[in-house]
Amino acid sequence: MMADNMASFLLEIGAEELPAGQILNIANHIKDGLETALTEAQLVKNSGRHPAKQSFASDVDTKEVGTVLSTSSVSKDKENFRRKSCIELKYTPRRLFFYVSGIDAAGKDREQVIKGPPEKVAKAADASMTQAALGFAKKNQVAEADLYFEDGYLYCKKLVKAQDPKEILAKAVPEIIASTPGVRFMRWANNDLKFARPLQWIAALIITGSKTQQVEFEVAGIKASNLSYGHRFLGPEAFEIKSREQYESQLEKQGTFIDPEKRKAKIVDEAKALAASVNAEIVLDDALLDEVIMITENPSPILCDFDAKFLEIPDCVLKTVMINHQRYIPVVANDKLLPYFIAVSNNPLETARANIKSGNQKVIVPRFKDAEFFVEEDMKIKLEQRLEKLARLNSLKGNLLEKSYRMEEIVKFLIEALGNVQDEVLILQATRLAKTDLNCNLVFEFTELQGEIGGVYARKQGYDEVVAKAIEEHYKPRFAGDDAPSTIGGKLIAIADKLDNIVAAFALGKIPSGSADPFALRRQANGMLEIILHGHMVFNIEALVNMVCKLQEEEFGTGETITKIKGRGDKRQEMQVAELNWDGTNTKVIEFLETRMPFVFELAHKQTDLNRAVLAKPGCLAELDRRHQMIHLLYDLKTQADFASLVEAISRVSNIAESNADKVDSSIFELDYEKEFFATVESLAKNLEGTELLKSIKPINAFFDNVLVNADDAKIKANRKALVAYADSVFGQIGDFSLL
Repeated sequence: MMADNMASFLLEIGAEELPAGQILNIANHIKDGLETALTEAQLVKNSGRHPAKQSFASDVDTKEVGTVLSTSSVSKDKENFRRKSCIELKYTPRRLFFYVSGIDAAGKDREQVIKGPPEKVAKAADASMTQAALGFAKKNQVAEADLYFEDGYLYCKKLVKAQDPKEILAKAVPEIIASTPGVRFMRWANNDLKFARPLQWIAALIITGSKTQQVEFEVAGIKASNLSYGHRFLGPEAFEIKSREQYESQLEKQGTFIDPEKRKAKIVDEAKALAASVNAEIVLDDALLDEVIMITENPSPILCDFDAKFLEIPDCVLKTVMINHQRYIPVVANDKLLPYFIAVSNNPLETARANIKSGNQKVIVPRFKDAEFFVEEDMKIKLEQRLEKLARLNSLKGNLLEKSYRMEEIVKFLIEALGNVQDEVLILQATRLAKTDLNCNLVFEFTELQGEIGGVYARKQGYDEVVAKAIEEHYKPRFAGDDAPSTIGGKLIAIADKLDNIVAAFALGKIPSGSADPFALRRQANGMLEIILHGHMVFNIEALVNMVCKLQEEEFGTGETITKIKGRGDKRQEMQVAELNWDGTNTKVIEFLETRMPFVFELAHKQTDLNRAVLAKPGCLAELDRRHQMIHLLYDLKTQADFASLVEAISRVSNIAESNADKVDSSIFELDYEKEFFATVESLAKNLEGTELLKSIKPINAFFDNVLVNADDAKIKANRKALVAYADSVFGQIGDFSLL
């Protein structure tokens, strides 16, 4: 495409303040819709190479007239779009901004190749066209002479004239906006359109060099124009858009930072400066920062204060109130909270700051007083006294008191399996008390504090620090990337808690399927495996799963008899079945955990091929720590220049190894190459270490280059096969080298 034919498309959708949690979903839907519309219309720049086989919804293939085609599928075309052209996305709570570059303003005529019915349907016995073929021709407005067969299907070709980007976008944008998915969408005025919030304006322009053309369409009574508007308070006047650069510059002059990264930097820099003014630092929470960015167009941090008496409330409670409930940034010095917080306003005017500060300082007081009251009431009852009350709270199966006793049995099993675990009595005490904070007022009000507040209460009530820390940590990791428990007590209780939930869910038939995982079993499995993996805990996970299954089966049996419905309408059947099914549950749980291992390994070790090779060895759950060691071994080896040679040499072994070989008899070796190879394998069997593995390249290759494994002598042949099989078993301890 010639440079002077290249254009860009600027789209701004203005609305009343959009919900922070929906902005990205809405914006990405519109972005994807624009991408699809422009890709299918072949209006994007891709270096003169237009894809041939696009397989759109109409099974249409397109190409420029006179151009040879070479690629296939719409996914490749979209990837080409992303690489050669781009959609720039920016947003504030009042506007969504899209800028598409690399559009072919002139367009080109192109030839469509349209796929029709199979040849056996389209061609009659006498080789004439059937009615199906003729109907296909009529539908696509082509003559019978333009039909042809290829690869068992009927095709036709037809010329499509170049399409005007304005026409394509004028049709596509309203459809994209109207099809935006979401929850709790609104209708307004007399419009049928549903959107997150009422639309206020739309700007849509094709920009070619210094020229702009307005794209004309209408959505919910709002006509697209070339006008935008500034900040609601700082510059609400309309202004004409002339270019992307002028658009962003003028918005900033009128008080709006369209780039979320600029808003983030402004918040962080100004908040740090305010904290420094009181010799303190800010507590940066990524989720809070992301949310504040979504609710401001011109963020303005304001330093506020509160009564220091509230600092007697545990820090975790105050932070939860400030961050999760009020969207405030806490202020600390030496990791201790100070009686300050930073509120982020959307109005930087000095005339408004005093009122905003006063309002936020008033709002925080009743929240802190509520928390103070809950803490005082909760502290009147010891955690041990709350244990029996857990019988009133349901678990996945049974109640939390029963679950606490099961967790204690699981932890005992783990302590015995690991051996030499210190503070066993205190860890078991922590296990019994781990769930008692769920009966507290504070957790009822602030559920995100479960576990953490239990640890705080344990300290205040005089329990040992081992007990308090284990209770505090046992829900970790709460999400991918979260810290694992730091103490052995926290780790053991977390494993027991998560696995008990997983086993109960599987026995109840609540197995994750597709995107459905209502009990977050995948997250719990990931967390459990992370704890074991990075804690270098050496025990047989399969044995643990079997133990937990047996424990629950003995406690619950098959549960109640429940009614299950199968089929619909006339085929509807009601069946009476047992609530719990223990047949093969242990195997299902083990297989489920094995499916989570690649994800867990990928979190810490980003090279998929190495992870796949190491995890290919059967029975990984029985030796998870060993698999972890092998990952690190391969990572170290991959940095060596001879790694490829090592993989090639070991592959020579695995390619001919047989699993049913006899034991190696070193006394009948005929050649030194056999002896050297055997000595190398024997050494590696005792010490599977990187340097020794690299030294094995030469004897392996020397053996295969100079020794005939399938010797004429049956005894020699069997012994050499046994040697190769022995070597393969040793190298197999690392992983499957054929996957590298």
